[in-house]
Amino acid sequence: MICPKCNSTIPDDSKICEICGHNLTSESADEPSPDENRPNTMNENSFQVSPDETGQQAGKKKANKLQTAAMRIIQAAVLVIMYYTVQFAVSMPFVFIASRSVSSQDELIKVVNDNTILISIISNLVIILVILIISGRKKTNISKRLRIFNVSIVRIIGFAVLGILLNFMISSVVYVLPIPESVTNEHIESFSSVLVNSHSIIVNIFGTALVTGIAEELLFRAAMITILRKPFGKMVALIISSAVFAFMHGSLISIIYAFVIGMVFGAMYLVYDSVIPSMVCHVFFNLSSFFMIVPNSADNIVFWIVMAVAVSLLVVLCIWLFKKYPSMLDIMTDKANRITGKTEEQNQLLEKIRNIRDSREMTSEEYVSLSEEWTSALKHSHSQNSGDKSGDKNETL
Repeated sequence: MICPKCNSTIPDDSKICEICGHNLTSESADEPSPDENRPNTMNENSFQVSPDETGQQAGKKKANKLQTAAMRIIQAAVLVIMYYTVQFAVSMPFVFIASRSVSSQDELIKVVNDNTILISIISNLVIILVILIISGRKKTNISKRLRIFNVSIVRIIGFAVLGILLNFMISSVVYVLPIPESVTNEHIESFSSVLVNSHSIIVNIFGTALVTGIAEELLFRAAMITILRKPFGKMVALIISSAVFAFMHGSLISIIYAFVIGMVFGAMYLVYDSVIPSMVCHVFFNLSSFFMIVPNSADNIVFWIVMAVAVSLLVVLCIWLFKKYPSMLDIMTDKANRITGKTEEQNQLLEKIRNIRDSREMTSEEYVSLSEEWTSALKHSHSQNSGDKSGDKNETL
């Protein structure tokens, strides 16, 4: 027996503590000991948060999210302002020089239009330089921050063909649809100011296709989607970047088709986690504008045959480039190890392939065997996902 007052050990039948003289009656025995009076700091309530604290934490978390979202919107707006500011700053010297040599406003506009390609080349080169400088401020590698990662040469060829097909499809649809003549004329005028000028075809191709394609992909895909995807998610970031990209193209027709191709380019960027696919597709989309020939009559049977072939090839390319990614060739090309598996089986197989790839030259037999294993792992994952979705539907029903 333990005395509740001095915690000394005494005989069980004692009525008075031999050490401190405390009266051990029944009432006294029922009194809690000093240890029992002391609050237990390790009970289950110690790990619980009061409703007030929970509400404060939730409010603080929500405030942080709103603050992050606001900051990302401001950063995206700064990119747009920078784009227009650079173009304005580059065009001003041309306007100033032209204003001293012409006598009317129409002549001034003509001079500026004739130099649109030069203005575009200089402004886009400045934009590329600014993005590279901003991305290089931190210690992180620039190629990693801007997601400039290699993809297989076979995929690059596929994206180049896809860009040409997209241009042909859009040009054909614009031609076939019953669009008001005023809208069509506005589109032709804005487009001809770029393609029809006094500069050589090489300068036009360099400015319109190469430099513009690279600058716009770095700006709208690598920078803007990356900024917006964390607070808003991939889909919202994709839509916002595509909308801003579209509204920078002037005429109504250009805005509509620029939004569509902006969504396609953004999807490439998100699927491949690299800006290279959208760059290649964008460059060849613009490049094909210089050589694109659309039949002058929708009643021509050749037009519809070509359209059918183009649509079929477009569907096949989209399935291969998006649904059939990644393949064994993509894993071998992925030196940055960006590709991740959806299951533990796939991740283990990825690690095995990369270990062989990085340690020694892979034999053709190993390549074929591992490629079959990877294809089987992808199919197994797909069948599991299909089964899970089917099970969820049955439970719901």
